[in-house]
Amino acid sequence: MAVVAVDACGLLHLELAHDSPKTRWTFEPASRTPPSTTRAATSDRGVQIVERAAKRDFVVAGGASADCAADLLPWEHVFLRRRVTHASKMLSAAVAGTLEEQAGTGEELQRVRKKDLPAENDRTGIRRLLTSHSLQETLVKQRLGGSAGTRRVRRAIAVAAHPVAGLRHVWHAPARQEPLSAERRRAVVGSGGDLEALDRPVRCPQQRVLLDELATPRECALAIGASIVGMDVEDKAAAESGETVVVALPIAGLRGTLGEAGVRLVAMLCWRVLCAVRRDFGETRPLYLAGAMLTRTQPPGDSTPKPDAYSYGVAHVDRANMSSYDYSAVLYLNTQGRGFAGGDFVFVDEHEDEVVEPRAGRCVLFTSGFEHLHRVAKVTRGSRFVLASWYTLNPSAGELLRPAEYAIGDHVAPPPSAEDEAALRARLDTLVAQAGGTLQDLEALVTGHG
Repeated sequence: MAVVAVDACGLLHLELAHDSPKTRWTFEPASRTPPSTTRAATSDRGVQIVERAAKRDFVVAGGASADCAADLLPWEHVFLRRRVTHASKMLSAAVAGTLEEQAGTGEELQRVRKKDLPAENDRTGIRRLLTSHSLQETLVKQRLGGSAGTRRVRRAIAVAAHPVAGLRHVWHAPARQEPLSAERRRAVVGSGGDLEALDRPVRCPQQRVLLDELATPRECALAIGASIVGMDVEDKAAAESGETVVVALPIAGLRGTLGEAGVRLVAMLCWRVLCAVRRDFGETRPLYLAGAMLTRTQPPGDSTPKPDAYSYGVAHVDRANMSSYDYSAVLYLNTQGRGFAGGDFVFVDEHEDEVVEPRAGRCVLFTSGFEHLHRVAKVTRGSRFVLASWYTLNPSAGELLRPAEYAIGDHVAPPPSAEDEAALRARLDTLVAQAGGTLQDLEALVTGHG
């Protein structure tokens, strides 16, 4: 790859070889007028180019999907600031000849799916996992394994356009059916599975709860902004599957990325959900946060997924992924029909599908066992944002929430870091020229055409 730039003295030619760590520089006299250096640092043309591209990326990432878009502005400013900081770091590294050392050193967030595997030496955990997966597989085949032309009966529980009456709806899950025949049970044992999961008594009331306005429009918008900032790293798997997540357990682990206010926002919402579980399920035992994720779901990429690739739309049981889960919660941050299309939440019952359309501030609560096989319908347009969380009765498998620490305050986004301040003082257009590029090269790079 060759990049040509004009500086105040002449023509600077930079050549980077993909198969070699060496960088070759040459200089040739030129009469071309260099970029103007009379602008103040805040009017740096390089900064303007990066910010313009970042604004477009913020919208594509879901920045126009919140019901209260104005509340996204603090997080949009953080998004833009961090893009400028990243560009400044990379250009400075190119000037210093340490660009390759910088590759991959940016802060990356842990991304996991719901499924957390037991340790290799945890034989009991592995047996239970195998059993749970066998149960889950059987349920899916029984309920969704019909002919391709068979349409399941759909029953709407709640629509996106209107809140439910009284903002609360409670109903019972269908009676739990034994998903394994005697023959299948023998097969589970023969494959090393553990039947204890089948015979374990039910730990929680088997019911479903829908709550509207559990979170305010402002809180939902702020959580969307935090999600976009937290997800602003390259994730090829997410592009293929359509789902990107930020893991929020332990919640304090988000502090480096989302700042103190981001941590408090997520913790406050999880605490509110936990309180709803206690109230609506009559749960008097101590509850602990066993997992939480900020999730963005978009139409999947154009590439053909691998046969074993993750898909958010696959019907599943939460306890089949983590045996410690007792209660599950899905808090929607934006509304179907405004920020996105599709994305229904579906309880896959034996004789019908019970469908909940997402609405900002709406929360679906349910027990995590095999009585609640469920899936997410495909998102066909836009960005669907959710805070998913799981709760456990096992103190060793969760985190104790401390509500006294969760006031958000006036500051809803992290302040600039020392790194950000240094980037704002640097002139990107000067760094571009020093690194051997032009502003046109910078624009092509940040807009994805370079």
